[in-house]
Amino acid sequence: MLISPSLFCFFLVMILGIVFSVSSVHWLGIWLGMEINLFGILPIIMGRRQSSEIEATIKYYFIQALGSSVLMVGLVMNNFLFGSEMFGSMFLLSGLFIKLGVVPFYFWVPSVMNSVSWFCCFLLSTFQKLGPLFLTMSILEMESVMIVIGCLSSVVGGVGGFNQSQLRALLAYSSIGHSGWMLGGLVVSVGGAFVYFISYFFTCAIVFFVLSMISLFNHNQITKCLAAESSSVFYLLSIGFLSMSGLPPFVMFFGKVIVVFSFNKFLVSTWVYLLGAVVSMYFYLNAVFLWSSSGSMVFFGSHSSRSLVNNILFGTILVSGFPLMIFFIYSMISF
Repeated sequence: MLISPSLFCFFLVMILGIVFSVSSVHWLGIWLGMEINLFGILPIIMGRRQSSEIEATIKYYFIQALGSSVLMVGLVMNNFLFGSEMFGSMFLLSGLFIKLGVVPFYFWVPSVMNSVSWFCCFLLSTFQKLGPLFLTMSILEMESVMIVIGCLSSVVGGVGGFNQSQLRALLAYSSIGHSGWMLGGLVVSVGGAFVYFISYFFTCAIVFFVLSMISLFNHNQITKCLAAESSSVFYLLSIGFLSMSGLPPFVMFFGKVIVVFSFNKFLVSTWVYLLGAVVSMYFYLNAVFLWSSSGSMVFFGSHSSRSLVNNILFGTILVSGFPLMIFFIYSMISF
């Protein structure tokens, strides 16, 4: 689907808000950037103005407005009310957790993502995390709270994906789990969290691009998404899901390894994160198994075998060869 000029302008406003947030050195600039970003993405979520998309837009607006209100209360308490820094930081974190969609404020994520287009799902899973994550970096003195919330988000993201037949809901819980990993990564290694986000960004780009390409808006169920589509497309989608699961040698495995190796002071948290990763691995592999066991997944012997091989090579290079660049970026950040 082609993007209209008006939606492209709103997309630029959204990107401007993100750039404003990540380049600001003061909390007011970061907050202002997040609000600019919000007003840029709302028309994009509304999309074709279907009733489900309008409902998702209203939900997202009120959730983000609530998060901004709580965030402002915390900022005022921290900067103008002496002796209330602890409570101010708690309000700050609560507002950021609402915006990120992590435990205990994650309930809106599956509801919103289940009603919007795949492109909007990609934006909500990636770009919309940048502003809150950057502001979270300024509250690292409450690292124990952030570690606990990150661990719980990882586990909830894994458990919530069980028995999900809707792809959007499954990927929404996946987003919650990965947000927990990024949150914990910020505490132990900012460079590791950045590498993890980059890995997740490119993996999401592959998955959501393929889902958009096969037009699954009206075929949201996992068991129905194979109808009348080529096996090469779903092989590429399976590669993206295997990368999200954290299996080696895919890129998300290396992102998780970097974060886990940084948890040298938090051994219990390391095991909880690994538990969440193993649990979430189930529904990724279950989806891939459903696709591979389908009758339409005939990998070889068809007239389109050349196209299949090209897609396999393309996907493998993106999510398996990409770790080399990831480690290069990490070495540049660390040293």
